[in-house]
Amino acid sequence: MKRPLLPVALLYIGGILIACLVSLPPVLLLVEALTLGILALAWRRMRLPLLCVLVVVAGRTNYTLQTAALSPYDLRHLLGNEP
Repeated sequence: MKRPLLPVALLYIGGILIACLVSLPPVLLLVEALTLGILALAWRRMRLPLLCVLVVVAGRTNYTLQTAALSPYDLRHLLGNEP
């Protein structure tokens, strides 16, 4: 196989696209990713499907954390939507 990480990249991009459509709180996504990671380590039979879902959730979480205004002093809160 010449491109072994292509499926991983496609799953990650899918997570980013899902995050563009559906927004969830960053804390909920972090808890979801942590739970999936622990389940993937503990449940040997379901490890591959859980890791695939974990990559999608990682993409969602990263996009959400990069675009969310976490600080109350963020300029997006102070200035609003106007240019």
